[in-house]
Amino acid sequence: MQELHGLAPGAFDGRLSTALACLHPDDRDGARAWLARRGGVTYEYRVVLDDGSIRWLEAQARVVDEDRAIGVVRDVTARHAAEDQLRYRAQHDGLTGLHNRAVLRERLAETTAARRPASLLLLDLDGFKDVNDTFGHSVGDDVLVEVADRLRRTLPDGVLVVRLGGDEFAAVVPGDSGEQVAGELLTALEPPFRLGDLELSIGGSVGVSRTPEHGVDPETLLRRADAAMYRAKAQSGTWHTYRPSDEVRAARRLQLVAQLREALQGEHGPTLVYQPKLDLRTGGVSAVEGLARWRDRDGQEVSPVEFVPLAEQYGLQNALTSRVLDEACRQIARWRDEGLDVGVAVNVSPSVLIDPGFVALVRATIEDCAIPPASVTLEVTETVFAEESDDLDAVLRRLRRLGVQLAIDDFGSGYASIGYLRRLKVDELKLDRSFTFDLLGDRDAEAIVASTIALAHALGQRVVAEGVESAAIRDRLTELGCDVAQGFAIHRPDTAEVIASWLRAGRHGHGGCPGERAGSG
Repeated sequence: MQELHGLAPGAFDGRLSTALACLHPDDRDGARAWLARRGGVTYEYRVVLDDGSIRWLEAQARVVDEDRAIGVVRDVTARHAAEDQLRYRAQHDGLTGLHNRAVLRERLAETTAARRPASLLLLDLDGFKDVNDTFGHSVGDDVLVEVADRLRRTLPDGVLVVRLGGDEFAAVVPGDSGEQVAGELLTALEPPFRLGDLELSIGGSVGVSRTPEHGVDPETLLRRADAAMYRAKAQSGTWHTYRPSDEVRAARRLQLVAQLREALQGEHGPTLVYQPKLDLRTGGVSAVEGLARWRDRDGQEVSPVEFVPLAEQYGLQNALTSRVLDEACRQIARWRDEGLDVGVAVNVSPSVLIDPGFVALVRATIEDCAIPPASVTLEVTETVFAEESDDLDAVLRRLRRLGVQLAIDDFGSGYASIGYLRRLKVDELKLDRSFTFDLLGDRDAEAIVASTIALAHALGQRVVAEGVESAAIRDRLTELGCDVAQGFAIHRPDTAEVIASWLRAGRHGHGGCPGERAGSG
């Protein structure tokens, strides 16, 4: 008895009042009430040991009088620790240590029931899937832990912050300062994330809903904050407060996903338009880029800026890539039958590139269409080259052995290293359009373009400048030694038929042809 209560040998005199003095102060009143019942009782309580630690005890006893009891006392500290651990796991996210969705719903329920004004903030990280696909889930987990730490340091006292799952976080902000906190939250994400040798830029989008203005129950607030978040995500790196029109957009997004899923399985899925790539040395065109376009059931064109991220988000990217690749290869075959030797480039997302079946898909599609492998160019974003990966190296080498061309898209906007370019020997660098756009008015941009061209040529690679929208830019690129130009000054994206007619007309150096349709390159 005395040992369990942390008393020195001989210090316990058998009196209940002596045992009560050892109890945690918060448990003494309960113990007195327990003793007042008399008869057989069971009570759990804490004692504070000399080293400050807490021991949980369970007493099963019969009270004889006000200062005596007969019974058994046992140590139940381990059981309480296990219960605490289970309770913690039920309320916290295992990776970041933040509270979880269950706690969020409980807080929202308490807040709305009490009619206290508050804001619900939903944060979704921008580009996080690319981090997972490119660098692996261990790096992705490190990013999430760092995001959680930044949120803890940034959000003021009294704000509940939770991880909902994946790359989604939420916060409940008391009062009317939700929008201010949303801005502070995004500011906290601006500094680069330094993880070992990597330096990553991870932004976010925040949706805000307020109670009681936007809802008086947790489900409504969550739904409307989610709708607002997707509205913010369309603008990237900002926050947006719920408006009724946001739910209309959210419903539209879900309808588009359902339609896109159905379209990818049928005959009326996404199609391609083509934008020529002009050889600045010869004035000829031997390749075009295939750009996905899609119309919904009502015949309305859906921007690729809208449907491509939806495909990525809802697991449709593989099906979309397969369809785009198939159409591009079949168009190459049709043009060859018509006497036009034109290759086609298509974009491939990092998640598709590292899919185990991707190389086999490329090989089967090329063989089925009976076209030269070199007539197909696969464009991948620069982020995929940021970290050395044996799996990625193996995929790219298999593609090179297959004979397809490899290009780095948006070069200069991400993380590719010179060493990686040397090792993999890609065929083509596509300069990010931001450098092309500023070429005539920004000496730094011109210096970057010139040095990139020199670097690429030293490595045996050609350079394609995207976003060439004037003859003056095209001419300056030619003077700098750029190999290929692509943009509205050459031709806008258009149908295979229009591009074929333009190619046969031989007007490659005259900035397009009458009647071109607007599009995006």
